[in-house]
Amino acid sequence: MYNDFFVSENLKIEFLNFVPDSKDKNRLRSLLDRVEESSPSNSLIQVEFKKEKDIITGNIQIFSQKTNFKEENSDENMSSLIERLFNSLNEQIDTWKKRRFSKIDEILV
Repeated sequence: MYNDFFVSENLKIEFLNFVPDSKDKNRLRSLLDRVEESSPSNSLIQVEFKKEKDIITGNIQIFSQKTNFKEENSDENMSSLIERLFNSLNEQIDTWKKRRFSKIDEILV
């Protein structure tokens, strides 16, 4: 399901079998903005949330020429799921940045 709330050239998002409430949409939009800013340039971000019975599964993938990131998790609560997904994804991006910049520092020394 396409959602006008998440319009971006580099972002594709789907909600399958449910529609998140406005609080979760706003939190998700805020976190996606931050991830988009911290991701490698020209990244494509694909996000899918799928509800089956009472469980929501979230999958976030970031594709770039430099590296790719992926996080998937499930929860009964959308807010908890969003926080866990983005905490882990941000850790991956931070680790990538540390390695990336440490290589640049080694070259400059």
